[in-house]
Amino acid sequence: MLMNAPVGRTPFPRDYDPLRDLRFISLRTSTSYVSWLKSLWKYSVEKGTVISFKGMLEDLSTAFIVESLWSNKKEANLYLWTRDMDFLRDAIEVVRGIARFLGFSSLRLMISEDIYRKCIEGRYHCEILNEYFLLYRRL
Repeated sequence: MLMNAPVGRTPFPRDYDPLRDLRFISLRTSTSYVSWLKSLWKYSVEKGTVISFKGMLEDLSTAFIVESLWSNKKEANLYLWTRDMDFLRDAIEVVRGIARFLGFSSLRLMISEDIYRKCIEGRYHCEILNEYFLLYRRL
């Protein structure tokens, strides 16, 4: 499987500078820098390995990380950075396809209410788990 292959034209940044000017969409769990830093770590606990796929969608000015949950390998968290909010819908659509290809059936995305209203509401079948947490079903 092409777990960390480039998506679009460039691989996910190995240093933080390319992400510094992008807006971090996945709010409330950690900072942009901490999320980037954690993406460099490899997790493995006995047989429970975290599946992680990351990349840059250069044409959409968006970076992303899709990372499986520890408890359920069919569900993944999504972390997004973007330069232009106008490209966010297209970027989410591309990343949903990647997650589906990787075998995930659900994708979790923590975002603010204004981003939810602008980019998600009415477009995808999703369920709000609490006031900050969205869960895509049927990728």
